[in-house]
Amino acid sequence: RRFALCRGRSLSRKTTTMLALIVLCFLHCSLPPSSSSYFASASSSSSDAASSLLSLDSNDGPSHLIEGRRLFQLGEYSIAAPHFWKAVLFHAENSDGKYTVEDAFGPFIKCYAIQGRTADGFVFVAAESYGRGQKLMAEMYVQQALGVDPDHSGAKELKEIMDGGGDLRNL
Repeated sequence: RRFALCRGRSLSRKTTTMLALIVLCFLHCSLPPSSSSYFASASSSSSDAASSLLSLDSNDGPSHLIEGRRLFQLGEYSIAAPHFWKAVLFHAENSDGKYTVEDAFGPFIKCYAIQGRTADGFVFVAAESYGRGQKLMAEMYVQQALGVDPDHSGAKELKEIMDGGGDLRNL
């Protein structure tokens, strides 16, 4: 199975697995609260998304995965994406083997891809990674975003901030 990106590009299951494993490795090292409020709004275009997120236990990865799948099936991709991301973040803490990181990360990226916003998804992951002090991972995802859309303003802006050693509150 291949995950469609945009402009005819796609990620193979092997590549998606590799990216998910990278996310897991870096996130397992440290899980401080996210400081990227700018990118939280980029992942969700509806105020319903925030109330939907609040209706779940904030650190219950399996519940976020289930809610993400439900919303995905309804075509609510902007609202589903934050749930899938929460499932990625909390996989190591409380999944008890109920799901893999790829089970959450693949649909997370697919939420963006279906909307033609794959670069936005990569920038979101880059910002989250940078906010956790994972600069190499952030750089990798900024490059992924620029590979999909060389003129992506969010990717360029984040790259400038990262190159200057700044923080995400400047966005």
